[in-house]
Amino acid sequence: ALGRAEVIRLQGEMQTAADQMGYPENMSMAELQQRLVGDSRLLQGDAMLSEIEGLIDKAGLAADDYFDLLPEGGVVIQPEPFGSGIGYYQPPPLDGSGPGVFFTNFQMTMPAYIVPSYVYHETVPGHHFQIALARESDLPTFQRALVDNAYAEGWALYAERLAWEMGLYEDDPLGNMGRLDFELSRASRLVVDTGIHALGWTRQQAADYYQEATGRESHPMAMNRYVVLPGQGCGYTIGLLKILELRQQAVDQLGESFDIKAFH
Repeated sequence: ALGRAEVIRLQGEMQTAADQMGYPENMSMAELQQRLVGDSRLLQGDAMLSEIEGLIDKAGLAADDYFDLLPEGGVVIQPEPFGSGIGYYQPPPLDGSGPGVFFTNFQMTMPAYIVPSYVYHETVPGHHFQIALARESDLPTFQRALVDNAYAEGWALYAERLAWEMGLYEDDPLGNMGRLDFELSRASRLVVDTGIHALGWTRQQAADYYQEATGRESHPMAMNRYVVLPGQGCGYTIGLLKILELRQQAVDQLGESFDIKAFH
């Protein structure tokens, strides 16, 4: 029920943003997805690498106003070697002997409107900020080494939204649509995950719901993930909502004394 409510809310936000961009009113989610892809540049290879490097630099410059505790180690970009999806983040070694690595599939063509949220999620201020900082901190080894799904993916999804608050989507309405689209996809995962593992949905029922909610077909590899990793798909939205809840508690209690840097 929570996932369905979030899906409805985000569909509404996407429709509002589409109206502001001058898109036709009352477009279906499938029509909206087609329009967004059609209006975006397609990135691959060196063009993708250049785009990612620019986005990481942009986020790093903006981070100073939102963070006063940052990882000392950097993040590097490398080609994804196994062809497993679009990409992922690999934390630095526990001994600090190397950087974090953002593996991305440069052979895959990606519409530019989704790339900013993809990069902010995986690197700055997303996975790299949270996981690399934990590795460098004076914490018990299990807290430095283990990545808790709801915290890690919740933080990375929060980072996508925070990037909007940081002004990183300013003058990029298509990129902001990509942000909303990513959040919608994660809310849909919450429905799909609980549908399969708590309510006995079939793969086809889950795939049909995902397509209805997002306007995109669910890739078989993605559906495999939801089937074999119960709860993993819940972590993104559940973690995001908990972090936002904690932040609102801090705002309510501290009022004008609230400091976003201190909270982070």
